[in-house]
Amino acid sequence: MDTKWLAELLKMDYCDSEPVEIIGAEMEQGAFDGGHYQSSITRVKMRYLTPSKRLKTSSMIHKNLLNHMDIQGHEMVQFTTEVRMYNRALKNMEALMDEFNDKRRTLWPKFYGCRDNREIVVEDLKNQNYEKLDRTKWVDLDHALLVLRSIGRFHAMSKILLERRVITEEDGYEKCWYGTNNLMKRKFFPGALHMLSQAMTNRSGFWPAGWENVAERIRAQIPTICEATEALVLDYNKDFEVLNHGDLWTPNIMFEHNMDCAGSPVGVKFIDYQTPHLNSFILDVMYFLHGSVRPSVRRGHKNQLLEAYHRSLSDNLNFFGYSEYVPTLDDVISEDKRFLPLAFSIVCSTMPLASSSSTKPFDLKKLFKCPPEEAFDGTSFTEEKIVKEICDDLTEFVRLGVIY
Repeated sequence: MDTKWLAELLKMDYCDSEPVEIIGAEMEQGAFDGGHYQSSITRVKMRYLTPSKRLKTSSMIHKNLLNHMDIQGHEMVQFTTEVRMYNRALKNMEALMDEFNDKRRTLWPKFYGCRDNREIVVEDLKNQNYEKLDRTKWVDLDHALLVLRSIGRFHAMSKILLERRVITEEDGYEKCWYGTNNLMKRKFFPGALHMLSQAMTNRSGFWPAGWENVAERIRAQIPTICEATEALVLDYNKDFEVLNHGDLWTPNIMFEHNMDCAGSPVGVKFIDYQTPHLNSFILDVMYFLHGSVRPSVRRGHKNQLLEAYHRSLSDNLNFFGYSEYVPTLDDVISEDKRFLPLAFSIVCSTMPLASSSSTKPFDLKKLFKCPPEEAFDGTSFTEEKIVKEICDDLTEFVRLGVIY
């Protein structure tokens, strides 16, 4: 067989994908859905000709750092972190997949490039039939299981790279913001808990009578909540250390669906890599479960969800030839229980805000300078769906002694 001829065919095929002349470009500003607080998003569709004069269209996403971030730049993660993730960690994960002949799709979009640490360009996943879910409706069981399996796979690849020292603490990843004494945490958690307890006490919106005592207990924990979460995050078993995505909530997850099977999810991509950190695997798991999954689904299927994560983590570590300690299912369950105070913080803050019907649940600029009443949209804590779902969580936190 003439392999040289086959090679020429391959080269010609790749060559004909190359843009040689740009015909035009269309820009569409991303609609603000309450999911982006640090950047503006623009979809850019480029029409171009290939060497064979075929007309093609490519779609890209342009992210631009908002100007107000300069004010609190030292407190917030800059685009340099996301660039580092694409150029180093994710690039090496792709190399790892090639090494083991892993034909699965990546869990991240293609990275085109950056400029001045203020602009990033990645592929438009919408053009690849990926879509976001409505953040106000929470994630159902099927989508949650797929995400947790994918988190397990992502964590497993990061564990291999950590073992090989391809990624290290010296790479400059920010520490998990739960575990540092930063302005964002000092304002966000206490402010959200204040708004929630106030709504419960005042019976605002759909809050019924009878929750005043729990509200008072929540209010009493506001001065110590930051220290409690910080202590948990700083004290973790290095055997459980992975590179966490750091911000896995609904707006940062895109799904591919099988339209022949009632829209069942068949693929997932994680986007927005601005807050990755090295810490226990449970942080990504807990943030997603308590911030984006429908609470009644999480409570009713907790074991199944944790088992899905663990099975994927274990299977992928084995697939990539990991030779060190592999966390057991008991380890996963134990970490989940140990981090219950953080789960409480997420349920009382991120969960209602992330699923709020408000297009602007909180104002990032006002969060740093104004009282909670001005920084947060109070209706986020009083909507009927929030009250209905959060009550059972609060009752359970009281029973477990997390709310004391």
